[in-house]
Amino acid sequence: MLDQFIPSNKFQLYYIKCRVDEMLQIERYLSEAGISSLDIGFKMAEFIAQKKSLKYLHIEAADFLNKIILENAQKIEGFDIEILVIYNCGILFETSLGLDATAIIKGLSKKVVIIILWDGEVLTGNRLVWDQQNGDVGFNFKDMNIKEIKVNYEV
Repeated sequence: MLDQFIPSNKFQLYYIKCRVDEMLQIERYLSEAGISSLDIGFKMAEFIAQKKSLKYLHIEAADFLNKIILENAQKIEGFDIEILVIYNCGILFETSLGLDATAIIKGLSKKVVIIILWDGEVLTGNRLVWDQQNGDVGFNFKDMNIKEIKVNYEV
Protein backbone atom coordinates (compact mmCIF):
# COMPACT_ATOMS: atom_id res chain seq x y z
CA MET A 1 0.00 0.00 0.00
CA LEU A 2 2.79 2.45 0.86
CA ASP A 3 4.15 2.16 -2.66
CA GLN A 4 1.12 4.17 -3.79
CA PHE A 5 2.44 7.37 -2.19
CA ILE A 6 3.86 9.88 -4.60
CA PRO A 7 6.28 12.19 -2.76
CA SER A 8 5.40 15.81 -3.34
CA ASN A 9 6.55 19.15 -2.07
CA LYS A 10 3.06 20.49 -2.63
CA PHE A 11 -0.06 18.70 -1.38
CA GLN A 12 0.12 15.19 0.07
CA LEU A 13 -3.51 14.23 0.21
CA TYR A 14 -5.07 10.83 -0.44
CA TYR A 15 -8.31 9.02 0.24
CA ILE A 16 -9.36 5.43 0.79
CA LYS A 17 -12.90 4.73 -0.34
CA CYS A 18 -14.66 2.31 1.98
CA ARG A 19 -18.03 1.31 3.34
CA VAL A 20 -19.03 2.24 6.88
CA ASP A 21 -18.80 -1.38 7.98
CA GLU A 22 -15.20 -1.60 6.67
CA MET A 23 -13.85 1.55 8.26
CA LEU A 24 -12.64 0.14 11.58
CA GLN A 25 -11.12 -2.92 9.94
CA ILE A 26 -9.19 -0.73 7.51
CA GLU A 27 -8.10 1.57 10.34
CA ARG A 28 -6.85 -1.49 12.27
CA TYR A 29 -5.04 -2.82 9.19
CA LEU A 30 -3.28 0.52 8.66
CA SER A 31 -2.39 0.70 12.34
CA GLU A 32 -0.76 -2.72 12.12
CA ALA A 33 1.25 -1.37 9.17
CA GLY A 34 2.54 1.40 11.47
CA ILE A 35 0.32 4.21 10.18
CA SER A 36 -1.33 6.24 12.92
CA SER A 37 -4.97 7.23 12.65
CA LEU A 38 -7.29 9.74 14.23
CA ASP A 39 -11.04 9.59 14.80
CA ILE A 40 -11.71 13.26 14.06
CA GLY A 41 -15.37 13.08 15.06
CA PHE A 42 -14.63 11.61 18.48
CA LYS A 43 -11.79 14.05 19.25
CA MET A 44 -13.76 17.11 18.13
CA ALA A 45 -16.84 16.02 20.10
CA GLU A 46 -14.67 15.56 23.21
CA PHE A 47 -13.17 19.02 22.67
CA ILE A 48 -16.57 20.69 22.24
CA ALA A 49 -18.06 18.91 25.27
CA GLN A 50 -15.41 20.33 27.61
CA LYS A 51 -15.94 23.93 26.41
CA LYS A 52 -17.57 26.21 28.97
CA SER A 53 -18.32 28.87 26.36
CA LEU A 54 -19.00 28.42 22.66
CA LYS A 55 -18.50 32.10 21.84
CA TYR A 56 -15.22 31.57 19.95
CA LEU A 57 -15.84 27.96 18.98
CA HIS A 58 -15.18 28.55 15.26
CA ILE A 59 -11.67 29.83 15.99
CA GLU A 60 -10.91 27.34 18.74
CA ALA A 61 -12.17 24.39 16.66
CA ALA A 62 -9.92 25.33 13.74
CA ASP A 63 -6.92 25.65 16.04
CA PHE A 64 -7.75 22.34 17.71
CA LEU A 65 -8.10 20.54 14.37
CA ASN A 66 -4.69 21.80 13.25
CA LYS A 67 -3.16 20.80 16.56
CA ILE A 68 -4.51 17.25 16.74
CA ILE A 69 -3.55 16.45 13.16
CA LEU A 70 0.01 17.71 13.58
CA GLU A 71 0.38 15.99 16.97
CA ASN A 72 -0.90 12.62 15.75
CA ALA A 73 0.96 12.39 12.45
CA GLN A 74 3.95 10.07 12.71
CA LYS A 75 6.89 9.02 10.61
CA ILE A 76 6.85 5.43 9.52
CA GLU A 77 9.77 3.19 8.80
CA GLY A 78 11.22 3.71 5.35
CA PHE A 79 9.66 7.13 4.79
CA ASP A 80 10.97 10.56 5.65
CA ILE A 81 7.51 12.08 5.98
CA GLU A 82 4.82 12.04 8.63
CA ILE A 83 1.55 10.30 7.79
CA LEU A 84 -1.88 10.35 9.40
CA VAL A 85 -5.14 8.63 8.53
CA ILE A 86 -8.25 10.58 9.51
CA TYR A 87 -11.80 9.25 9.61
CA ASN A 88 -15.26 10.01 10.96
CA CYS A 89 -14.95 13.53 9.53
CA GLY A 90 -18.65 14.47 9.44
CA ILE A 91 -18.43 16.78 12.44
CA LEU A 92 -16.10 19.05 10.47
CA PHE A 93 -19.06 20.10 8.31
CA GLU A 94 -21.36 21.09 11.16
CA THR A 95 -22.36 24.67 10.44
CA SER A 96 -22.15 25.60 14.13
CA LEU A 97 -18.38 25.01 14.00
CA GLY A 98 -17.91 27.41 11.09
CA LEU A 99 -14.91 25.46 9.81
CA ASP A 100 -13.53 25.54 6.31
CA ALA A 101 -12.52 21.91 6.67
CA THR A 102 -11.32 21.63 3.08
CA ALA A 103 -8.92 24.56 3.44
CA ILE A 104 -7.60 23.31 6.78
CA ILE A 105 -6.97 19.75 5.54
CA LYS A 106 -5.48 21.02 2.29
CA GLY A 107 -3.12 23.35 4.17
CA LEU A 108 -2.02 20.64 6.58
CA SER A 109 -1.36 18.28 3.67
CA LYS A 110 1.63 20.46 2.78
CA LYS A 111 3.23 19.43 6.08
CA VAL A 112 2.08 15.82 6.52
CA VAL A 113 0.60 13.10 4.34
CA ILE A 114 -3.12 12.96 5.09
CA ILE A 115 -5.18 9.94 4.14
CA ILE A 116 -8.93 10.35 4.49
CA LEU A 117 -10.95 7.18 5.09
CA TRP A 118 -14.14 8.06 3.22
CA ASP A 119 -17.43 6.19 3.34
CA GLY A 120 -19.35 8.68 1.20
CA GLU A 121 -19.33 9.36 -2.53
CA VAL A 122 -16.36 10.51 -4.61
CA LEU A 123 -17.21 12.91 -7.42
CA THR A 124 -14.83 13.87 -10.24
CA GLY A 125 -11.76 12.73 -8.31
CA ASN A 126 -11.62 15.78 -6.08
CA ARG A 127 -14.93 16.00 -4.22
CA LEU A 128 -15.67 13.75 -1.28
CA VAL A 129 -19.36 14.16 -0.43
CA TRP A 130 -21.89 12.31 1.71
CA ASP A 131 -24.13 11.59 -1.25
CA GLN A 132 -24.83 13.08 -4.65
CA GLN A 133 -28.04 14.79 -3.49
CA ASN A 134 -26.07 16.62 -0.79
CA GLY A 135 -23.03 17.34 -2.94
CA ASP A 136 -22.19 20.51 -1.04
CA VAL A 137 -21.56 18.66 2.22
CA GLY A 138 -18.05 17.26 2.26
CA PHE A 139 -14.56 18.07 1.06
CA ASN A 140 -14.24 19.98 -2.21
CA PHE A 141 -10.62 20.02 -3.34
CA LYS A 142 -11.62 21.78 -6.57
CA ASP A 143 -8.17 22.96 -7.58
CA MET A 144 -6.39 19.66 -7.06
CA ASN A 145 -6.78 16.02 -7.89
CA ILE A 146 -6.41 13.86 -4.82
CA LYS A 147 -5.25 10.29 -5.24
CA GLU A 148 -7.11 7.16 -4.22
CA ILE A 149 -5.23 4.47 -2.34
CA LYS A 150 -6.38 0.90 -2.76
CA VAL A 151 -6.15 -1.22 0.36
CA ASN A 152 -6.26 -5.00 0.33
CA TYR A 153 -7.07 -6.27 3.78
CA GLU A 154 -8.73 -9.30 5.27
CA VAL A 155 -11.38 -9.09 7.94
